[in-house]
This record gives sequence, C-alpha cells and structure tokens, in this order.
Amino acid sequence: MNEPGKETKETADQYIKEKGYTFPYYYDEDQSAADLLQVQTIPSMYLVTKQQQVKNVLVNHTTAEIFSKELQELLN
Repeated sequence: MNEPGKETKETADQYIKEKGYTFPYYYDEDQSAADLLQVQTIPSMYLVTKQQQVKNVLVNHTTAEIFSKELQELLN
C-alpha cells in the first residue's frame, strides 16, 4: 500500500499519458532528487542552465505562456 499522497511510477506514467505530454520526465522513486532540490510543490519544473545551475523554478500548473517566456530567457 502506498503512503497517502504518494504516487507510484505507474500512476505517474498514466497521468502523463492521459494529459498527452510528450516531454521526457524523471520519476524520483526514492525522493532523493526532491530532497536535494527541496521540492515544496508538485508539479515543479526546474529550468537549468548548461552550467547545471537552476535558473528558475515553476510550480503548480504554469501556463504555456509563462513557460515559453522563461524558456526563451534561458536560451538567450
């Protein structure tokens, strides 16, 4: 049995499929990345530079407009 509020990889995969998302994602099974990054909210999207520095964190259900703007700033 899973802890309340904790999902399995299978339920995460199903959610991604249902939403039609095509981007790669990482399932943090042991929560080590979440602990390291101090994740407070799910979903959280981390925008990381080529130098592997976290530039911005987008939380909850960020709009496509906000995501596009932040991504363009990161790429420029």
